[in-house]
Amino acid sequence: MNYIRDFLEINSVESNEELIETLLFLSVSVLSEIVLDRMHFKKNKDLKQFTTDVLLESYKDYLFDSRPTLYARIVKDLRAYKKNNKEHFLQLEK
Repeated sequence: MNYIRDFLEINSVESNEELIETLLFLSVSVLSEIVLDRMHFKKNKDLKQFTTDVLLESYKDYLFDSRPTLYARIVKDLRAYKKNNKEHFLQLEK
């Protein structure tokens, strides 16, 4: 399954709630490939630049000691952001 392709080809015919859930699901999938797979970032500390530039988050250093811990925190923050900012979350589609 190609999560990145699916993410880019989201069908905008879905209702807002369905679209938001689809975006969240695909975002989490893509992030798992980026954060957990060492192919993109060899060293954990290299992920700091990614989280700052792409996710616009400055996480504390201790989160970069463990990729699963960092990933869990990113997903938690993404879910909270989706819940609190539905209109802005939908702009990711464009």
